[in-house]
Amino acid sequence: MEWLQIKRSPEDSLRIELAARSMTEREGMLYRSLVMQQELLQQATHEIMRLELLVEDLQAQIPSLHS
Repeated sequence: MEWLQIKRSPEDSLRIELAARSMTEREGMLYRSLVMQQELLQQATHEIMRLELLVEDLQAQIPSLHS
């Protein structure tokens, strides 16, 4: 499940870290967690869309699956 790995550029990581460090310790921890959860949610949504398209393609190739 490679899609579960966070892939971000060093620039994005630095931007997130700088923003988190400008907050209180607790706010920074919550901010980092929020960003990670948003990224994982977006990647999960893309993976679901990819799998749905794959299923649709397979159904189009095998008409008997529609019944």
